[in-house]
Amino acid sequence: TLTKLDGTAMEKMVEKPKYGGVFTTVFPWAPFYFDEISGGAYNAHTLSLTNECLFIGDWSKGPAGNGETDWLLQTIPGPHLRTSAVAESWELAGADTLVFHIRKGVRFHDKPPANGREATADDVAFSLERLYKTPTSYQYAMAPWKTNFESITAPDKRTVVVKCLPGKVGAVFEMLLFYVRIVPRDMVEKYGNLSDWKNACGT
Repeated sequence: TLTKLDGTAMEKMVEKPKYGGVFTTVFPWAPFYFDEISGGAYNAHTLSLTNECLFIGDWSKGPAGNGETDWLLQTIPGPHLRTSAVAESWELAGADTLVFHIRKGVRFHDKPPANGREATADDVAFSLERLYKTPTSYQYAMAPWKTNFESITAPDKRTVVVKCLPGKVGAVFEMLLFYVRIVPRDMVEKYGNLSDWKNACGT
């Protein structure tokens, strides 16, 4: 609220949010594929509408918020512009080890075999390892498994531990945050991949 000169309160003159309706967006080209195992999420851009990464750019820092950024550049957001998505938080547990804490309540779409179940650390570890070990993926080209990773494990339902090779943790950290869409493990195990758009299953 704002205060008038006489000290009485007056409601701030801002447009109230409107909920519901339909949001329509347009891409200037057709998707090359629907599973980033075949290349990169940039050319499988439908994934950005359905499947989240570990972290995301903070919308409250953009035009809808404080205007700190206009989000027009296609780049990795600086640390001050990031917020959590599938991962609620992260920590550096030693010189070469990253630990991600997976958010509770993130669910996959209600379609078999995921059937609306909660996304777990196992799905995250599976999604990360799948892309960094597969030569056709963009992630493999940028940070191949054998020269960057020691292991990716899910010791419990909410924790993912990424052990990097010495000196690789910085580059791996940036790639993990924004270049891997989380997919349900059981969906991939059933169909082999998610290249058929009908098998898409997002968070």
